[in-house]
Amino acid sequence: MKTFRARRFWWLLPLLALSGLLVYLAASPSPGRTNPAEEAPARVLTISGQGRVQVEPDRAWVRVGVYTEADRAQNAVEENSRISHAVMEAIAGQGVAQEDIRTGRYQVFPREERDRDGVVVRRSFAVEHEIVVTVKELDRVGRILDAALDAGANRVYGVAFGLSHPQKALEQARIQAVEDARRQAEALAQAAGVKVLGIQSINVSGSPVSPPRTYVAKAEAMAADTGVPIAPGTLEVTATVTIVFEIR
Repeated sequence: MKTFRARRFWWLLPLLALSGLLVYLAASPSPGRTNPAEEAPARVLTISGQGRVQVEPDRAWVRVGVYTEADRAQNAVEENSRISHAVMEAIAGQGVAQEDIRTGRYQVFPREERDRDGVVVRRSFAVEHEIVVTVKELDRVGRILDAALDAGANRVYGVAFGLSHPQKALEQARIQAVEDARRQAEALAQAAGVKVLGIQSINVSGSPVSPPRTYVAKAEAMAADTGVPIAPGTLEVTATVTIVFEIR
């Protein structure tokens, strides 16, 4: 009986042998074809390029403040509120829209005065109200400062110049950065005796806009000078790109 069953399936032996041969041929590399594991790594050149664009600012942010002090907190707050309202009205009188006048910081805090021996000789409360003004016409900056100081502002924290829409200048700086990186890559490739084939990746980094130019002055000095001279100058928009070039 066992001999009979073995003879019934003798015809399967050639099929099994053929299947094994096909598996072996599929696993073996064919002539002229390189095994992916044996392929040489890509040759690359990594370059960082920079772009800079000089632009004139079209916005200014004026920061002034009102500082008051009294023996009672309520008195200091009331005095500060009275002067602050007068300062805001004076700024609005220079053609500044209400939405462009806002409170930057408001704080109430106790103060102590001590003698040489460290003994408290006076306790009081101080109120500080910072007012931030967005100026869309730069030729008004000096007049706005004058008006605020005349109305009672006794702190000047500075004038900062910037851009309302820096995207256009940023795009120009990025284009310059890419061109700079490509010039460097071509020069280095020529010196090394290789050829730039293409770009594998581009990475953009760095601060897009330089910090706003800020002017700070003492309120007393500015109040003594009618028509505060302010020169906005120019701003620098920068961009940095890192490009990986494929070379051969």
